Amino acid sequence: RLAAAVFRYKDPDVDAMVARARIAQATFATWSEKQVDALLLALARRVATEARTLAEATVECTRIGNVDDKTGKIGVASLAVLKTLFGEPGSGWLDGGGPDTGVREIASPVGVVFGLVPVTSPVATGIFKILIALKGRNAIILSPNRIAQPVCAALARSVDDVLQAEGAPADVVQWVTKRNSRRKTQLFMSHAGVDLVLATGGRAMVEAAYSSGNPALGVGPGNAPVLVADDADVDTCADNVIRSKSFDNGLICGAENNLVVVAARREELVAALERHGAAVLSAEETAKALAGPLANGRTRMSSELIGRSAADIAAKLGIRRERTIRLVVAPSESCAPDNPLAHEKMAPLVSLFTVPDIDAGLALCKQLMQLDGTGHTAVLYTRDEALAERFGNEVAASRMLLNTPATHGIVGATTGLLPSFTLGCGTFGGNSLTDNVGYRHLLNVKRLARHDPEREAVFDYMNYVNPSAALTSQVLGFDSLEVEAEGCIVRDNRGREFLDCLAGVGVMNVGHRHPRVVAAVREQLERMPMSSRLLFNARAAELARRLADLAPGELHYSFFCNSGTEAVEAALKLARAATGRVRILSTINAFHGKTLGALAASGRDVFKTPFGPMAPGFEHLPYGDAAALEAAMGEDVAAVILEPVQGEGGVWPAPPGYLAAAREACDRAGALLIFDEVQTGFGRCGRLFACELAGVAPDLMCLAKGMSGGVVPMGAVLGTVRAFQVFEQNAFMHSSTFGGNPLACAAALATLDVLEDEALCARAVELGDFLCAGLRSLQAQYPEAITDVRGLGLLIGVEFADADVGAQVIGGMAARRVIAAYTLNQPRVIRFEPPLVITREQCEHALEVFHAALRDCLGRG
Repeated sequence: RLAAAVFRYKDPDVDAMVARARIAQATFATWSEKQVDALLLALARRVATEARTLAEATVECTRIGNVDDKTGKIGVASLAVLKTLFGEPGSGWLDGGGPDTGVREIASPVGVVFGLVPVTSPVATGIFKILIALKGRNAIILSPNRIAQPVCAALARSVDDVLQAEGAPADVVQWVTKRNSRRKTQLFMSHAGVDLVLATGGRAMVEAAYSSGNPALGVGPGNAPVLVADDADVDTCADNVIRSKSFDNGLICGAENNLVVVAARREELVAALERHGAAVLSAEETAKALAGPLANGRTRMSSELIGRSAADIAAKLGIRRERTIRLVVAPSESCAPDNPLAHEKMAPLVSLFTVPDIDAGLALCKQLMQLDGTGHTAVLYTRDEALAERFGNEVAASRMLLNTPATHGIVGATTGLLPSFTLGCGTFGGNSLTDNVGYRHLLNVKRLARHDPEREAVFDYMNYVNPSAALTSQVLGFDSLEVEAEGCIVRDNRGREFLDCLAGVGVMNVGHRHPRVVAAVREQLERMPMSSRLLFNARAAELARRLADLAPGELHYSFFCNSGTEAVEAALKLARAATGRVRILSTINAFHGKTLGALAASGRDVFKTPFGPMAPGFEHLPYGDAAALEAAMGEDVAAVILEPVQGEGGVWPAPPGYLAAAREACDRAGALLIFDEVQTGFGRCGRLFACELAGVAPDLMCLAKGMSGGVVPMGAVLGTVRAFQVFEQNAFMHSSTFGGNPLACAAALATLDVLEDEALCARAVELGDFLCAGLRSLQAQYPEAITDVRGLGLLIGVEFADADVGAQVIGGMAARRVIAAYTLNQPRVIRFEPPLVITREQCEHALEVFHAALRDCLGRG
């Protein structure tokens, strides 16, 4: 040992084998997929044909297991594994990545693989590792357990015959046969010419592989617990356990080792086990066995019983039954490390633990796996999907099997798992992976990533526009780039289509890119998009006359601007100029925009605090409270500003009579009444302007959003002659450079035509009623989650008891490609505000998606 520590030990045989493997691998790497698949097919067929002969040789030299089961196991390791490889890409371009990412995957060999072959399944493990290594065009050096060397030599001869017949390099598969030792194995594992160690064997050897200095894929021991729940089908459980654990005399690492049954079903399970051929020991028989041949007083099962048949084990233990014994079941109570029955048992022998309830059962399963088998396999028998999910979440196993025999389930015979004879245990068990190892684990997968200008745009947005907004969008599931839209559909840079139920927060009332609006803008663009500001703007004049004809009451003049907040700013200034007063009454939770004056009128402090003192003279009252408004009114009030529906405040329609009371109060005090219809105007609530529903006309009305069809930004303030009197003093007392430009006016005129010709106001009422009815039906199903559904036309709010639920529902809808959002001043409220051109079928789809997202969020999916 001292010499080995001081002088680096070298073995010329090791160096020579690795050198030959590297030369062979370089030649083999040039083979086509067709050549490789032909070789694998020939190998699998040859080994499958010789399966029984090899199984007999295995049992003869190892003295464990049984011929019939080993024959079947070799068949799985050859033909079943071949099925997962044949025709699949093992080199060059893979299918991964795909058009959504712009990334192409390229497979290349890892190089030279060193594989350990255990005594429990030498032939099956050997051919399995050969097949998955060669599929990736790797060379492999196999090191069998010394006891299994005779049968591995027979396998090697068959493999060499096929390699020669197919023209493969002879050294692409090599076997360590001379003077095999732990030192030699360690030299291979740490050799600079070995690229990957594929370790299957005892815990010490796997740990040595991971500490070798070379990349390693190792697996750990098994000690699979089987939790039998109150609702389990115990007869199926008993049959499965006996079939599984008796297979190859219990030598499968993932087979059942510990039965954990709730007390209420214990007697039924014991009866079913006995009925299917198990010998369930009495307490006296168990104690005698532990003191005698089973463990001889040690903390582990005697190695003499490993891989023996149940009948042999029973005979050694002095257990007698009238029928053939297929499995020995030993009741136990202790989960202590000194209890041999709590550890892995590589034989047709399982322990039986009884627990009072399912919680105790889960706890015991976790304790058993901490002794042995952490991360390997665990089994549950139940009909309860919720319990299955809990079991999967709480138990540290890489393979969670439900109502299936473990031996067959772990290799995909009765499940969808990948057929494999190297089963990862993840970091739970000190391994680097949780997978059933396959050929793709023996590939270096390279990735060719092309420049994607659309992804760069997302990156630039995050870095140069608004990082916080970008993060919020991504958290909610809107993580791509919008590139095209039409009607109610938005398309992203990944080619996905989203149903838009937000309409740009009420901008696209006539839908995205309505052809009549686009045509009008295109025509105007060809003539004169912007105004000279001195000559008369015919488009602005035409639009102003038309709005005066359509507007309620005595609204006569129009001031054009570019956004809703600009419209509010203008209205506030006009009101103060017209009255000579300063004080303005607004409402709590109102939203009028984010420029300084509009922000002062808004009713949520979170948007105000960072910006210092607000413009003075603003007072906020409860929305909908006519008495509070009357009490606050006075001769110093310049204006009252109200939304007919508080949109960002949580979609609150004005209570009946509230707007009329505000009108009367303003008239008595000589104040102006301002309606903010930025979000509610242009058909959104079922009339061209929402205030028409209450039969109340304001002195000033703020418009924007849906005004110009979502094609060109535009806003406006409509006012009475009195409200606009400041312009009599100076025509340029308030102005906007771009406001009322011909391009925006052309869009607005076309939008008014579309709203009228397509009867979109009536459509908003019809489909708004349909959506509300569907949402209220869901409220009745989930009253603990949805507290209210309210709105007017196609401006609808759904209020949740918890804002987090709302955010998760928005994310769930985004995952299903439906766009929705919460309201700024009330995050518990999701709004449905789709384009007015939405169809009934699209409304039905939106309801289905909302329901699915809500079910997921509440855990009822």
